[in-house]
Amino acid sequence: LDQFILGGKYLGDSYIVASGAKGVGGAAGMFTKSYGEMVKVLGIPAKIGATFAGLWVSAFILTTLDTATRLGRFAWQELFEFTKKSSAGFHAFITNRWLASLIPAAVGTWLVWYGGYAVLWPGFAGSNQLLASIALLTATLWVKNVQMVKRSFQLLVLIPALALWITVFSGLVWFVIVIVPSLKAQIRFAMYSFVILMLVLAVVLLIDFFAAYRRGPLPEAKAEAAK
Repeated sequence: LDQFILGGKYLGDSYIVASGAKGVGGAAGMFTKSYGEMVKVLGIPAKIGATFAGLWVSAFILTTLDTATRLGRFAWQELFEFTKKSSAGFHAFITNRWLASLIPAAVGTWLVWYGGYAVLWPGFAGSNQLLASIALLTATLWVKNVQMVKRSFQLLVLIPALALWITVFSGLVWFVIVIVPSLKAQIRFAMYSFVILMLVLAVVLLIDFFAAYRRGPLPEAKAEAAK
């Protein structure tokens, strides 16, 4: 696999350089100069095409950074929503929009500085797939406790949900045991905390699912079915 990756990178670098675009400048430079060489076939100067492609890349990066910072701020503010009534002053301070934006941005900068962004992606992928399994578990409860369909139809949702949950949970456990210990000390604790927290929440939600599954149909659903 490494040979394929290195070979593909070499081919891309060599092609762009051979076409006359020197000083590729990493992934962004590769994209912009490749686009410039492509539109040159249509009679558009390569420099103009590369300039516009550079603007697109810059705009994409800026909007992505803005969106990520905003979402991080919203998540941080929601974490302390429970303090709004008990400690209004602390809540106002900790959820201040400047502080709540600075903290996620600082964490992101720290991860980039120590190379943690490269290993954060598998953890994010795991959380994304865990969310998918939880969505399927929720759909299972809806099918059973609200729609009250036959058990055979319930299994059509329950089996994929449990299979996905087990697969992703096992993958995250492997990630904690095998990958995280090999990381730099500066980011190891953060990754341990991030992934282990996900695992704990996944177990708690699975327990809640089975409790709701055993309780059976909701009274409202029974009343609706009796009409």
